[in-house]
Amino acid sequence: MVQILTEWTDDCWNPDHSGRPQHDGTRFSGDCSRRVLRGGTWGYPLEFLRSAHRFQFELEHRDNGLGFRVIRVDR
Repeated sequence: MVQILTEWTDDCWNPDHSGRPQHDGTRFSGDCSRRVLRGGTWGYPLEFLRSAHRFQFELEHRDNGLGFRVIRVDR
């Protein structure tokens, strides 16, 4: 799936998935000055276009290809 934006997540950066929460919650361990981004956008190289692709940037990083997904949870 090609996305319009690479999406910021709330997870702190870790080089791999070891020690991650068993549920799908936010990961607050690791380097929290950097956050995980997922997926790719039309302007990125082909290897970044998978939605499973993950990489990191500092929180202050800005780019026209980065965004976030707004969700609503009914309680």
